[in-house]
Amino acid sequence: MVNNIASILSSLRALLWWNHLAPPVLAVFYFFLWKNDLVFVSHLAHLALFMTSFAGSAAFGYWVNDWMDIEPDRLAGKPNAAAKWSSRQRVAITLVLLAIGWLPWVWLPFNFRILGLLLALYTALVIYAVTPFRFKDRAILGIFCDLLYGHLLPVFIAVAAFSALFGGATLNSRLLWLIALILALKGMRNILEHQIKDRKNDALAGMNTFVRQIGALRSGNIMSYVVVPLELALLAVLSFSLGQGVFISFALFCLAYWFLLYTWGCLKGSPREWLYRSWYIANDYYESWLPLTFLALACIQQPINWLLLLAHLLIFPGSFLLPVRILKQIQYVWSEWTN
Repeated sequence: MVNNIASILSSLRALLWWNHLAPPVLAVFYFFLWKNDLVFVSHLAHLALFMTSFAGSAAFGYWVNDWMDIEPDRLAGKPNAAAKWSSRQRVAITLVLLAIGWLPWVWLPFNFRILGLLLALYTALVIYAVTPFRFKDRAILGIFCDLLYGHLLPVFIAVAAFSALFGGATLNSRLLWLIALILALKGMRNILEHQIKDRKNDALAGMNTFVRQIGALRSGNIMSYVVVPLELALLAVLSFSLGQGVFISFALFCLAYWFLLYTWGCLKGSPREWLYRSWYIANDYYESWLPLTFLALACIQQPINWLLLLAHLLIFPGSFLLPVRILKQIQYVWSEWTN
């Protein structure tokens, strides 16, 4: 039984999407806790239901993508988790994942806006991977589809659901447009980085990605000189708009990363080296720093929320990585100065 569960989770690449995609979605819940001065206990059931739906949709997307990639992965010599299952088993897994993604909305707040966002999410997941659409082979359409289902739509579904659940403080239209643009840049950066890394396998599989069309060097320059600077600048604007506490937290994050890059010697190397490092800075902000910022602010208002903070750190131990890096580097620099 345990081996079967482990095999299914491996096939769904659960740890990959959970650690990278779930924290920004949870940050929305933490934001509303803070802004509405609420305790998490009263809404724990709703949070569990929402994250169940999120897990179902994310797993569905990865599963369908792997299923449709069985032959391209075989040509590229890549392992494919869906290949080991029979056709009937693949259909059964697909139906179960659809149920997990949709059934929680029987108990969650539901309206036409949420329905439209959910339909858009599942449509994007299907047309990205499934023939005859298969947007992942269609250059710019693949990037657009990926940033929708992987970054923008899950966050906006969370905003719509928790706005309906909590009422009270919400996000105005200007902030929503700003968040949409930031998430679009985040999605563009992540898919370009993935395509740059995977370009040789994509060539073997005959996949016509955006990076293969314009070249890895040009794609890297777009990332380094356009996407990353604009994304970080807009994050600064967003953090300032959300309040003093969020802006101070963002400034501390930037200062901490500057310290790391400087003491690692990255800023002394060639521009290409430290610009390459910059591709990954914002991911630490979305996946670790921002959720903890909102959660810490919620804890200051309602001390019982510290239990939720502890649970978050246990579920996402990767949240410790950046603080540990900073502390280790401070210790190293101090020992260098004192010896």
